[in-house]
Amino acid sequence: MVRGVLRKAKIAEGEEIVFVSLTEGRGGKGGKGKGGSEKAKAWLEAKRLSLEEAAFLVEKGKLRVEDAEGKELSVEGFLSVGLAIQPRFMLRYIVFKDLRERGYAVRCGKDFFWLFPRGSKGEKPAKAFIRIFSERDAVSLAEIERLASLAENMRKEAILAIVDEESDITYYEVRSFKVADTLRNEAEEQKKDGRKEGATAAEASLLGDRVFIWDAENVRHIHDFGTLTQEGKLQLSLVEAAYLLKKGVISVKNASEGARARAKVGVVGEEGEKVKEAGSARMDFPQFVKHASAVDECFSAKFAVYEDLRERGLIPKTGFKFGSHFRVYEASCDKHSAFLVHVLPAEHTFSTHELARAVRLAHGVRKRMLFAFIRNGGVKYVEVARKKL
Repeated sequence: MVRGVLRKAKIAEGEEIVFVSLTEGRGGKGGKGKGGSEKAKAWLEAKRLSLEEAAFLVEKGKLRVEDAEGKELSVEGFLSVGLAIQPRFMLRYIVFKDLRERGYAVRCGKDFFWLFPRGSKGEKPAKAFIRIFSERDAVSLAEIERLASLAENMRKEAILAIVDEESDITYYEVRSFKVADTLRNEAEEQKKDGRKEGATAAEASLLGDRVFIWDAENVRHIHDFGTLTQEGKLQLSLVEAAYLLKKGVISVKNASEGARARAKVGVVGEEGEKVKEAGSARMDFPQFVKHASAVDECFSAKFAVYEDLRERGLIPKTGFKFGSHFRVYEASCDKHSAFLVHVLPAEHTFSTHELARAVRLAHGVRKRMLFAFIRNGGVKYVEVARKKL
């Protein structure tokens, strides 16, 4: 049985750590043949255990720990001491114990646990770092972005460990979405989304929150957009219509304004001419965006993400049935979408339930879950996925 004692050490001005220092033991470094030697005693004195490491050994019956007064602590007593020192100690210990029982080597840091491969004793670099949360915690999108960026820079995996009410742990990996994974050939992109030089823009009508192209002849060169009706008419969402309008593939008139203008019967003279012009005027891109933003307050952010996905060569469609803004296909011939993308404000904060629900749904339909947001004028993505350890 190895013995140890609780000790404190000052690591910075006004900051201390509490650890367990080993003092004696049987076998190994502190056992027969070496137990009484100065070398063995020096090794034991230098051997420091984090509170989580010590708690694990105490609970397994491999370590006895004494407090500053020389009183031996029970398992309950040691856990109580740990909780008094570190308010999140029980969360940390639950995760540490789970990882150790899975065979991983773990090094406990102030902000992260460093995870080493199974069977390792920490002699090789850590393969991942783990950030621990309770089911009751909130997780900001900014924090997820920070962890993903840190993982990319360090070439390690960033893992969230969320401990629920029953002390079960769900692990998630967070990472930045890679642009290179989805870029298409520029010529192919132009073929899909652009129009031939000199081609006439297809005429489209805006009816409230829908856009229609009535002439079937005008939709033949518009691929992977909208829904084609049985009558050969193409119905576009607001973001699809905005993208095609900005590209010059379609022109849009506000048919709703036209209807209101025609309803104003009996108006003559100069006023009558204004009414007629209002009913037939084409909308430019800023006018269309203004209208769409009045219909959907999130339109600007959603359009920015939609446009970015299109420019990457991806095909976004509505993701409503999956609880997200977009489901995203990698190619027009794909039967199933590869991603779900949900657009959020950069300052958004998740409840753990919200995060778990989105990822679980995506996992259940075999898709990757991406969260998109606008940062410094550009579209950013982070991916969150279930992690099996």
